[in-house]
Amino acid sequence: MPVRFGIISAAGIAEKVVGVMKQSKHAEFVCVGARDLEKAKAFALKNNIPRAYGTYEEVLSDKDVQAVYIPVPTALRLEWVIKAANAKKHVLVEKPFASADQVKQMQEACISNGVHFMDNTMHLHHLRTKYVEEKFLNSNGFELHRVNNALSYYTMNDYPTNIRFNPKLEPLGALGDLGWYTTRNILWAFKYQLPVSVTASGHFDDQTGTLMDVSAILNFPNNKTATFNVSFKDVTRQHTELVSAGTLIRYEGFVLPFENEPYVFPRESYNPRQTITVGDVNGNTQTVTIDACDQVIKLFEQYEKDVANEESIKKAQKWAEESVRTSIVLDAVLKSIKTNTTVSLQ
Repeated sequence: MPVRFGIISAAGIAEKVVGVMKQSKHAEFVCVGARDLEKAKAFALKNNIPRAYGTYEEVLSDKDVQAVYIPVPTALRLEWVIKAANAKKHVLVEKPFASADQVKQMQEACISNGVHFMDNTMHLHHLRTKYVEEKFLNSNGFELHRVNNALSYYTMNDYPTNIRFNPKLEPLGALGDLGWYTTRNILWAFKYQLPVSVTASGHFDDQTGTLMDVSAILNFPNNKTATFNVSFKDVTRQHTELVSAGTLIRYEGFVLPFENEPYVFPRESYNPRQTITVGDVNGNTQTVTIDACDQVIKLFEQYEKDVANEESIKKAQKWAEESVRTSIVLDAVLKSIKTNTTVSLQ
């Protein structure tokens, strides 16, 4: 049976999620709440959602709602995740989070109320991610040495009105908005082992105080490393590479596939099949094409499985732990930037 969701906030990102879910059998949206009732009604009408409310509390009180999708700004997530958990609603929440401590509070609230917690990191559910994991990362013959990521999203056309440039609502700036993905990708590749230390640099905007770009080095045990660069000011790009002694794995659009993302990267035509490039020690490469996939639908497919019963909810607690670990690293990166020092995580 599809999971019945209510939406807390009629934020722009919710348009994308709802739009894709119209094609899915794993979830349905039964109501939406916003601070402005007219805005909620307009959102509901546009997206064929049965009910609209003028408060978030009404969504949590709706007896038909099994789970809530929470795309509110970062600064408000702790409050509404805990309120949702206390209302016995499963949680799907946008990321990042203000701190690892806040994620732990959310995790504890969900566990104590017997509800599910997952953040909306979509690329983890893509078939391309699963392929790399099964073919390489879980292979006995593959030992990962390093991961390099670059992710930038040019947002200066909306400067300074875009919410990304409001540190009161989005306190981590580019580190949270973009660095969440690069950090999560690194931890995923290293099977969620935490680095032993982090060294980072970044630039804060003089006018708004927004953290605009970040470069970081993560040091892991046994001389293994990872790097990432994220930016609001650079041309839009998103690529990752995973390196071993004998194999290079590289792919573009690792967060949102450029050729299969009509909401963020509109195209006249789309290619639902993504690719990865695999190289060897002699510089030879081959292109592997992955089966067609929409990662949003895959995420909700997983969510439906996770909330099937009490036992599946307990097994799915790994998602919250992955969110905690990602936030631990982001906390360390931010501390490194502010103190201009290498930060130990041991």
